[in-house]
Order: sequence, then C-alpha cells, then structure tokens
Amino acid sequence: MDPRYRRRPPRPEEAPKLAGKVAGTGGSAYAHIPGEPYVYVAGQMTLDAPGLADTLAWPEGPAHIRAIIMHELGPVLGLDRVDDPTQLMYAENSGQFGFGDGDRAGLALLGNWGMRAAAVTAR
Repeated sequence: MDPRYRRRPPRPEEAPKLAGKVAGTGGSAYAHIPGEPYVYVAGQMTLDAPGLADTLAWPEGPAHIRAIIMHELGPVLGLDRVDDPTQLMYAENSGQFGFGDGDRAGLALLGNWGMRAAAVTAR
C-alpha cells in the first residue's frame, strides 16, 4: 500500500470510546423530512487497530476480527444492539462469529424498509 494512504490508529483522546476492552465502535446519522421516511446519510466505524493486531495472534483471531467488524457495521446500517446474548449484535461478544437469526431478521427489516423508501422516493 502507498504510505501516503496509510492512516495511523486513533489516539486515545481522539477515540475515547475505544478505552478498555472495546475493540470498535460504529454508528450512523440520518436525515428526515416530515412525511418522508428517515434516510441514513452517513456512517462511520472506528477500530482499535493495535488491539486487533494482537487479536490476530489468537487461535481464532481472524474470525474474532471479522465478527467485530460485522458487529460494528450493524449500527452503520441502522441495526441496533440487542439484549439477546446469542446474537452478534449483543453488547459484548459471547462467542458468536456470525449474525444470529435475530440479527438477520433485523437486517432483513432494514433492507425491506430501504426498498420501500426507494419506491416512495421514485414516485
């Protein structure tokens, strides 16, 4: 990779939410016009690169990192955290390496909502 495009990991003061055991954060912003559906207009994910580099050395490190990225992309897409520890969108990972049935159902609802919003906008 061209060194001009390399980004340094965020400093603790730049990403205070990455303190402690937190491996990443994700979220999105939306726009809303009264009478129209909410529309996601921006999203961002921040990862603890040095911490993830250490995670790569674990026996299932790459699977853990993939799960972290999937977990943090959920809120970018509009998926919320859940109270069910069997789902990847639970606040703390309890051994899930992929989306659970509830996670997939939430993503399907978001996808259907997005298709409905696009149909309304196309009119």
